[in-house]
Amino acid sequence: MKICAKCGLSLSEDAFSKHNTNNDHKQYWCRSCVAAYRISYMQRPGMRERKNQRANERSWRMGTRVPVNESRGSASFLGLLSEKVLSHMFDGVRRMPTNNPGYDFVCARGLKIDVKSSTRHAQINQPNEHWTFSIRYNKVADYFLCLAFDNRESLNPEHVWLIPARKINMQSALCISETVISKWSEYERSLDKVNVCCGAMRDLKVL
Repeated sequence: MKICAKCGLSLSEDAFSKHNTNNDHKQYWCRSCVAAYRISYMQRPGMRERKNQRANERSWRMGTRVPVNESRGSASFLGLLSEKVLSHMFDGVRRMPTNNPGYDFVCARGLKIDVKSSTRHAQINQPNEHWTFSIRYNKVADYFLCLAFDNRESLNPEHVWLIPARKINMQSALCISETVISKWSEYERSLDKVNVCCGAMRDLKVL
């Protein structure tokens, strides 16, 4: 039997994990106390984000992953770019943590905004080039902010639409082709601020 230094209970040695440097080769805390501590530790403000950042940096050093800002062809890079650009279109926005379910921003009016992005592409059965935005039947967001780029190499913004969620949240994806752009004209917004932000990011060599 062994007494847990945390909870004080006398438990069988099987209740303790191995620890090579201790005299009895067992941890001082039982498995339950260790698990509870790990949960409380990860619930500290910002701890999960710091852990993920350290894991990413380790992967980058080992070459098993490429940083998002160096992987222009990835969907993550395009999404990160879109969120950064579009956050400059509104005053007083509150950005949500990465992978927040349902939306990326809350505007000054308290509306939830989900950011979507796409580059031009064409399919054999759809000769006209179009942009496809993943909606995934999202009923959480109040608006979808859709940013359309020319391609993944140049990443020049061509259109930006602010669309009420009720118009499109009953579908898995929104496809806007060049032939139906006029259908969405009432939701299109000026690219002025978007272009200014993209220009600044290019100056900083983020793009």
